[in-house]
Amino acid sequence: MQERETFFRALLKVIKWLLVAVAVLALIYGWIPTVFGAQTHYDLLVDAQIKGGELSLPTDAAEGENVSVTISAHPGYTYRQGSVRVVGADGTVYVCEEQGECASFTMPAQAVTVYAEFAPVTYSLYFYIHPAVPYLPPEECREYRGMLYTTLTYTVEDAGTVELPVCPTIDGYEASWNWDPRLMSDSPGNYAVMARYREEECRITYTVQYLLAGKEQQAFFTGAPFSIGMFYGEQTVPYAHPAISIPGYREVSSENLPGNTDFHTLYAASRTGVTVSLSVSDAIAYPVFYYAEGAARPLYAATYTVADANAFSVPELPEKEGFSGEWTDHPRNHAEGGELHIRPVYRKISAVSAVTSEAGSTGPALDGAAWKIVLAVAAFAIMGAIGIRTGIAVLQGNKTVKKTGHGIEPIGKGGIRAVDADCRMSDSDAAAAVVWRGQCRSGRMAAVNLGTISRIFSDGETVSLETLRKHGVIGPDVQRCKILAGGELTKRHLTVEADAISLQAVKMVLLMEGKVVRLGEKST
Repeated sequence: MQERETFFRALLKVIKWLLVAVAVLALIYGWIPTVFGAQTHYDLLVDAQIKGGELSLPTDAAEGENVSVTISAHPGYTYRQGSVRVVGADGTVYVCEEQGECASFTMPAQAVTVYAEFAPVTYSLYFYIHPAVPYLPPEECREYRGMLYTTLTYTVEDAGTVELPVCPTIDGYEASWNWDPRLMSDSPGNYAVMARYREEECRITYTVQYLLAGKEQQAFFTGAPFSIGMFYGEQTVPYAHPAISIPGYREVSSENLPGNTDFHTLYAASRTGVTVSLSVSDAIAYPVFYYAEGAARPLYAATYTVADANAFSVPELPEKEGFSGEWTDHPRNHAEGGELHIRPVYRKISAVSAVTSEAGSTGPALDGAAWKIVLAVAAFAIMGAIGIRTGIAVLQGNKTVKKTGHGIEPIGKGGIRAVDADCRMSDSDAAAAVVWRGQCRSGRMAAVNLGTISRIFSDGETVSLETLRKHGVIGPDVQRCKILAGGELTKRHLTVEADAISLQAVKMVLLMEGKVVRLGEKST
């Protein structure tokens, strides 16, 4: 008992001295900088109302420090030169020097807000009537081929309200513009839009009447029908050259219909469809051959149509001692018709099985019960093994989490947006995972959203200035690129090489198991 009391007293002394050490460290690292007059840092804010671009600058700076501002316009916008303003908390406006897409100013002794303006770019759509494969207009449209039909202008701000011009129509063809309106907001630019023409389709309803006159009935009712049947159907056929194709019947067109009915004329007048009636005389007679087992020549030959297939008389099956059999096929199984070659199939009659069946043997029932017991024991064994293994893993703490090289846990299935990325990763982790390369470039910079990259690139590809230019995302006059966090990133294992990239975009790429390479020298 005394030894235990001595142990607890020694433990309390250790805890007391640890608390003293923590207090001393707090005095050194918390009070000494204040006592010796460390510089005060003031907040740097960006105007929340900025539309069409981004300003990149530090979050705070000391008085007298030179602050650099990087200006980046979003796709479809351009920066208005001279619009950067630095306003202090008391309303004072400070001088800001601009150099292309960068600006700088001297930090005053108060918090400041930085403003800038971006203007939407006006783009044009050129509408052409052109025989572009696979939308080849007919000869009636020759007068428009290769012609500039009309133009219109738009910006990313009014892209959702732009109304396309009416496409020139041609009788018998559906006319439309080969154009996706989403491109005006996702990838704004100047585009050539081609017209496309597709044949209209005519809905034709048909009725087929036929005679149910089998072989036996014909012997009693010579030359007279036994009974009449009919079936109905409908098909969609080309407007310009309609023809009905019914399985088991000869193809029917406007030329061989009774009265020489013109599908094209009837449909053009009503646009509601055409109804026609056919007779059994159009049904095709198909040959059917029955063979004895192993025979090369047919035992019986006849013809059938899809109209009388159900009433077809099947010949008697040749007997085989000790076997039961049947024909392998029947004309009624072929609603579309066709030539048939039918052979018999025989099964040996088992005397043992017949006796067992009559005696009501319980052998199969016992086998079934035994199988149920075996399956139950196997299921319990598997479940027990899984439970034991899981318990051992929990006791040993053997739970692994797949992480990237910087200790970042990637997300599971699906994509990720900027809001989710901020919740899953800190700014410091994202900045530490960026790989820097000393390759500074100059020239015009274009900004690209990760949502656009997801639609164009595949898993595991490299996103760089060259590949962006290859896919037509940026123009040939762009020498630098900046990656932004707009949209949803759904592609994994991307390698993103850029002159500038937002922290949110870095997080999104890393969480999708990708890699970020920043071109330039890392600031210390």
